[in-house]
Amino acid sequence: MHNARTTIGMIVGSWVVFSAAAALAQDWPQWRGPNRDGRAAGFAAPAA
Repeated sequence: MHNARTTIGMIVGSWVVFSAAAALAQDWPQWRGPNRDGRAAGFAAPAA
């Protein structure tokens, strides 16, 4: 019984992680961004 609970917990936990990752990735709908140029709007490179 303990092994079944662990397995179900791991499946549900994985689903939550992958769902959150998919929700965050919606800003970049294709490879290298919306314009396929690898640029992020509003990004300023650090001086050092």
